[in-house]
Amino acid sequence: MLNYLLSACALPCRWFGLDLTRRAGFFLNASLMLFPFGTTNGSLAIWLSGRDRAGGLIERRIALVTDYDGPATPSSAAIVLARKVLESGPPRTGAFPCVGFLTLDEIMAHLRPLGVWCVRGDESGWHRSPQIDEGAT
Repeated sequence: MLNYLLSACALPCRWFGLDLTRRAGFFLNASLMLFPFGTTNGSLAIWLSGRDRAGGLIERRIALVTDYDGPATPSSAAIVLARKVLESGPPRTGAFPCVGFLTLDEIMAHLRPLGVWCVRGDESGWHRSPQIDEGAT
């Protein structure tokens, strides 16, 4: 519900340049009112599909899954990246893509204490990723 409310409020901001920063209290209260309707379960998943070299259809999936602390999952990459930049500084100056700055192992090291685990999938179904879950590379 909160995501739909935020999306609806974003449209007039985009169209007319409205500034809703003074309404932060309203959005906080709306979030608190909707909290009982949400869940702490969650996951973050990516599906890729394509064709192999022989032209056959293939699918690969990966998901970060939890029974309790789902809201921590989508923000984990930003948190790990911010910590990395604060600890060792940016890798270079100027505008550049952030591809390769983080590894899945680094993100999982942050998420593991929160009870988040990694699963992978393909055409045969989902499989737990023991190497990633145990912290091995």
